[in-house]
Amino acid sequence: MRFKLLSLFLVFLISACTFQMEVLTTPTPKATEEVLTPFQTATPFITTERSATPSAFPTFTPTVTPAALPTVQPSGVYTIQFPPNGTWLDVPGEIAARATRRYVLSALKNQIMSVSILPDASEQWAPIEMEIKGADGTILCPTQNYGCHFWRGSLPASQQYYINLTSPVASSYNLHVVINPPGRAKQFFDFVDPQGSFSVSYSDEFVLTRFQGAEVYKFLPSLTLEYIDTPQYVPTNLVEAYFMAGSSPDPEVVANCTQPVSFGGPETIVGTETVNGVSFTKSEGGGVGAGNIYEQIYYRTVYNERCYEITYFIHYGNIGNYVSDEVKEFDRETLLESFDETLSTLVLK
Repeated sequence: MRFKLLSLFLVFLISACTFQMEVLTTPTPKATEEVLTPFQTATPFITTERSATPSAFPTFTPTVTPAALPTVQPSGVYTIQFPPNGTWLDVPGEIAARATRRYVLSALKNQIMSVSILPDASEQWAPIEMEIKGADGTILCPTQNYGCHFWRGSLPASQQYYINLTSPVASSYNLHVVINPPGRAKQFFDFVDPQGSFSVSYSDEFVLTRFQGAEVYKFLPSLTLEYIDTPQYVPTNLVEAYFMAGSSPDPEVVANCTQPVSFGGPETIVGTETVNGVSFTKSEGGGVGAGNIYEQIYYRTVYNERCYEITYFIHYGNIGNYVSDEVKEFDRETLLESFDETLSTLVLK
């Protein structure tokens, strides 16, 4: 789920393709092209303000209750309607090769909406493309030369918005839709590590994913978030950005927990930082290749006989390789502020 500059990134596609992603999502019942699988609603685990007591975060898996099928219009468009007080929804479905799935929902001007395509966890990444268009004809995505696998931004008008999914191959997926309450810039989702080793809160600027690129971590993270705020991608040189967190009790990993490891380039310890009373060793690393720049920022510590590792992964293009003056440098400071905001909620168990 990332925006890719179709015509301008050709100078470094070979390297960029080494990093791939599959979304982490609970498998859902299969659907046919004629009948949409019933989507699920959940007891909200979202907070519009960060929790005052992070240690009391609920687990990520919420209580799930069935919801009614979306209304199917004669045109074959499925109407998405949130439950009372609902602010997000996952709509699972299937799409046949070279087919189109169409959805519609209503939202207010200036509300922040995000839409992500989450492929079924049992499948590899499917090249599902998305178009989001207002009833007035305004196209939110794709824009310019950018493909559209996710979109997040402020809505330009109070109206219906149409979401069209297309794929060259048959695929199952979850359509993840989030709309913030009027006047609310962000809402927060709470996550508890399945092993019970940490909790964290993240904003709707991120979406849960599974990173399957080259290894840039000491052990597989239990939490991977992709940054999806569209204004940071269009029109900039940012390709993808991830926040990853995990822990390991392996004695060998614990013994060397804070030591640098080179993943595609040298890694250097740059200091220490304290997060909620716990001291972390901070280091930076990265690499370059065919016009691509990869940056990693690590926070590592040993706590209760476990090694904890938090990774910021940022992939962008060398701005000098772009021939269009319309492409600008992404706002690195704002991006890091969002990552740091997530890190600040980390509580180790």
